[in-house]
Amino acid sequence: MNNTLRRFSILKFSPQTFFIFIFTLCYFVVNAQYSIKFKSPNYKDSLLLVGYYYGDKQLVKDSLFRNKEGFYEMTGKDTLRNGLYMAVLKPNNTPFQFLVQDEKNFTVTDTSNLARPVFKGSVENDLFYDFIAYISQKRKEADPLKAKIEAAEKDSTKTVDVSKEKEALDKLDKEVKAYQQKVYEQYPKSLTTFILKGSNDIEVPKFEEETDEKAAQLKKYYYYRSHFFDNIDMKNPSLIYNNFFYNKVNDYFTKLVPQAPDSLIMETDLFMQKIKGNEDAERFFLSQWIQQYGNGKFIGTDALFVHLIDHYFKAGKTPWADPEKMEKLYRYADDWRPILIGKTIPNIALYKEDSTLIQLHQVKADYTLLVFWAPDCGHCKKAMPFIVDWEEKHRNDNIKIVSVCTFAYDKEPQCWPGVKEKKMENFINTSDKDQAYRRYISVPSTPKVFLLDKNKKILIKDFSAEKIDEVFEEVLKTENAMKTAKS
Repeated sequence: MNNTLRRFSILKFSPQTFFIFIFTLCYFVVNAQYSIKFKSPNYKDSLLLVGYYYGDKQLVKDSLFRNKEGFYEMTGKDTLRNGLYMAVLKPNNTPFQFLVQDEKNFTVTDTSNLARPVFKGSVENDLFYDFIAYISQKRKEADPLKAKIEAAEKDSTKTVDVSKEKEALDKLDKEVKAYQQKVYEQYPKSLTTFILKGSNDIEVPKFEEETDEKAAQLKKYYYYRSHFFDNIDMKNPSLIYNNFFYNKVNDYFTKLVPQAPDSLIMETDLFMQKIKGNEDAERFFLSQWIQQYGNGKFIGTDALFVHLIDHYFKAGKTPWADPEKMEKLYRYADDWRPILIGKTIPNIALYKEDSTLIQLHQVKADYTLLVFWAPDCGHCKKAMPFIVDWEEKHRNDNIKIVSVCTFAYDKEPQCWPGVKEKKMENFINTSDKDQAYRRYISVPSTPKVFLLDKNKKILIKDFSAEKIDEVFEEVLKTENAMKTAKS
């Protein structure tokens, strides 16, 4: 019962403040003229705001002013999306929710009780609020039972018998599930059914035949992950116009999917396949992810950015994208593509202080740390002591550090005093006054750091120098585990 009731907490409006956004959408679902009216004896303000959900956002649909008859009417000949909406009452921005499915003409006649607004002409909203009222009543019945059970479990003497309470709680849980099932069967196409089913977690088998507990837990994890979206109609046009789906997707990608670029790319493609043809959802998530993975806040996410650009935007799957704006993103992808984790870094040509040419791939070492820096870079000044210390610790471990000073042309001579100032004499210190390396490696800021293996494959990059010991230990553990797995 506890789990069943908790699942429907999403039907409450949690934010205390209604955030207003101006957002333009290109096309809508319900095409006929609509008229939704609001009138309540207890609401006297001249203004009523109406908003809707769009993924993780709450956006304004309309600002309504009271007419001579005392109604606030939202009307139009354009279009109105199916989804979960909210009306926001002034002056405290108090919200209540309502659904728009195929009913385009209905009235909210009373908001005295926001837990159960009164609707005229909307079976959908009556169904929605009847369910909320039912769940609220069952929660009131369940709370004292749960409290007594929890108190008994905390009692160290374990003398209190709560078997009757557990039976009663189990009975309530079955009643709720039966009520849900009745709604699903009687109103299979309703938005209420879509929201309720989608909010429910899937049932995971116990795998009782598995005697090994760890193996059973692993099977449960993979079952839960592979069936995570089973209760959701991924083609439903309301998919992103509610307050639960975005959170489900976010939980899936942050809590269930391994946070490695290859895994995230694979799962992203599988997810996009599930919502294929749902143009609004495709647009939302591709736009969201291209912004999220393009900000460079997390190591390795540039690989997802490049993948999205190559396999969706450049592949002609996003006709809604602005070509001019995309050109800038394409340039980012072009910059990042040669230096993704797992790729062999370009064999750039560099020069020592005496103008001796050195090719990066000529550096023989089990691990090479490639560091781009500048003498006047404040972050470099903070980072370099950690790198110097790390080099000293591993001086006898066939590890090399190649530093590249980014000062160019007439400023290039300033590189070498900077080497001594930062105590970098034991590095392989280089520069290139013409900066030819920038044709192959994008260095928008310094310091920029790459850890390479003996074949100059990029193991990790763009990590904080303060964490170099921790990062290197993790790299060694990962490589040792891979060697063990192969043997």
